[in-house]
Amino acid sequence: MVGALSIVRYRTAVKDPLDLLYLFWSITTGITAGAGMYALVGLTAVVIVVMIASFASHQDKARMYMMVIHYTGQTTGDDIVRAFGRTKFSVKSKTMRGDKVEMAVEVFSDGVDMPYADAIRALDGVEDLTLIQYNGEYHG
Repeated sequence: MVGALSIVRYRTAVKDPLDLLYLFWSITTGITAGAGMYALVGLTAVVIVVMIASFASHQDKARMYMMVIHYTGQTTGDDIVRAFGRTKFSVKSKTMRGDKVEMAVEVFSDGVDMPYADAIRALDGVEDLTLIQYNGEYHG
C-alpha cells in the first residue's frame, strides 16, 4: 500500500513518518466518512492530533552536517577522530591520493557552536575543512 501511495505522490518515495501518518489518516477519514461513521472520524482526528503533537514535542533538535576535510599525513587522521571528542559522527568516505587524503564525515550537532571544527582546523596537516548542513535529502 505504501508503494502504491508513493506512485500516486509523483513517483517519490515516502520517507517521513509524518507523511505516512497524514496519508493513512486521510484514507481512513475518507473511508469512515463514506460509511457514515462520523463519530469515529472525530475520534480518529483527536487521536491523530494528539499523536502529531507528541511527535513534534519529542522530535530530535540535532542538526546533521557533512564535513569534508583535506589533510596530509597518516597520524593526522587519528588526530581528527580524537578532535571530535563526544560528538556523534560517522566517516562516510575517505579518498587517498598519494599523501593527500579527503575525508567526508557526517556530524550530528546540537547547536551552532562547533568547537570540534576549530580544533580540527588547527591541527597540523589539515589543509582545509568544509562544513555543510545536511538534511538527508539530495534536493532542495
